[in-house]
Amino acid sequence: EAAASVLAVGCKSGAVTLWLVRRANDGVDTHAIGRVRVCDGWVNSLTWAGNARRGLALVVGGSDGSVRTFTASPDDLIAAAERSKPVSKKTAPAKKRKGEEGVAIAPLEPGVELSPADGDAVTRVSTSASVKIADDRAHVRPVIAAGRASGACSAWRLQSSDPRGFSSPAEASWCVRSRCQPVSGLAWCAAPEVQNGAAVRLVTLHTTGTTVMFTVPTDPMAPNDDWTLNEA
Repeated sequence: EAAASVLAVGCKSGAVTLWLVRRANDGVDTHAIGRVRVCDGWVNSLTWAGNARRGLALVVGGSDGSVRTFTASPDDLIAAAERSKPVSKKTAPAKKRKGEEGVAIAPLEPGVELSPADGDAVTRVSTSASVKIADDRAHVRPVIAAGRASGACSAWRLQSSDPRGFSSPAEASWCVRSRCQPVSGLAWCAAPEVQNGAAVRLVTLHTTGTTVMFTVPTDPMAPNDDWTLNEA
């Protein structure tokens, strides 16, 4: 069976629409999986975490200030896509009128609300999953970060690296506002000078072009876990 990817699209309605994308002999086959409402504002940013073996997690940031997680089983996503008809340039579906029924509910399970709808719009969300740690220790935790329109940046360290960690309250959280301009980008990198890879670096980019780097502790057993975001 051809390898597949899941595409998540955030909408102004506060919903997320999921699509299953597969490579075909004559191009790409796209199957609609479904849609689910995730926030009361616009979906400004979202990112995937996890993998097909251990399960997937979706992190969503809204214009209402909320940051929420959702989990999904790859098998459930594929099964939902199989129940839909393929969409292609040759066979485009007929447009439905506003309010017309028939949109399937995407098989996303609510995880945890990391940030309530406080009105400070989330502009970017990102996870530290891309940072490689030298050894795969069970106590090294992933981190979710959110940049905001106010220039603030929030971070949450999860309890576990598997999808269950995305359904549980954060083990630690931080919030800092070092600039007044909105956060336009987030990136991660390793912190090689920190012993045993017990921290990662979070880089924030602001609309003025300013970048700020923070050291985020990822290991609750490490001595540098001072529960603060330190500007590097």
